[in-house]
Amino acid sequence: MSDLRDESAKKARNAMHIIPEKEYDFGVMCEYLPRFVHEDIWHELCMHWNIDEWHKKSERGKSNRKKADSDGVISRHTGGSRGYDEHRIILEQTLGRPPTFKELFLTTHLIKESKKIFLGRDV
Repeated sequence: MSDLRDESAKKARNAMHIIPEKEYDFGVMCEYLPRFVHEDIWHELCMHWNIDEWHKKSERGKSNRKKADSDGVISRHTGGSRGYDEHRIILEQTLGRPPTFKELFLTTHLIKESKKIFLGRDV
């Protein structure tokens, strides 16, 4: 989202609006849509954006992503940079059949120790 806000602010500045760097004026920026965002959606975002609220929400999200469960494990996807299709193909080769959705989901969400138990082998 920050890229979209930055793009909109840059377009507004290029149109000779005075918006200080690293700041936003959503009243002006609302008229300068970033690429790939529908006009209705951008206008809705501009009307409801409050930069302080945005930062609070962003910080809450960062904090939530860093929280560990009771075992000290941080919840995260464990698939690395591979896409789901690549995981599916590799799992299909391993199992000798197409994997179920559950098998694919668990393979990409379990921690290493749990994958060993689930798959019955080292990963």
